Amino acid sequence: MTNITLILGASSIISFYQVNVIAVESIIFYVPLSSLGIWYMIGANESIRKKGAVFLYLIYIAFVLQLVTKTLLLLVLRVFHTTSTHACARFFLFYRSSSN
Repeated sequence: MTNITLILGASSIISFYQVNVIAVESIIFYVPLSSLGIWYMIGANESIRKKGAVFLYLIYIAFVLQLVTKTLLLLVLRVFHTTSTHACARFFLFYRSSSN
C-alpha cells in the first residue's frame, strides 16, 4: 500500500494534470469514513464481521444516494434553466414582433 501511495504521489508531482474538483468533492467525506471503519474493524478483530460489512454497505448506499440526488438535481436545474431561457427568448421575440 505504501509503494502505491509513493508512486502516485511522485507521479502527481511530476505530471501536471488538471483534477476534476467535483469528482474529488463528492468522495471527500466517504473515503476517510470507510478507510477509518476498515482500519478499526481489521485492527480490532483482524477480520470484517457481519456488522462491519453492514456498516460498509450503508456507507456505500449513502454515497450512491448522494451521487444520484446530486445528479438529478443538476439535471433538473439544467432543464429548468434551458426551459426558462427558451421561454424568455420566445417572449422577447413575441413582444418584439407584436410591437411593430
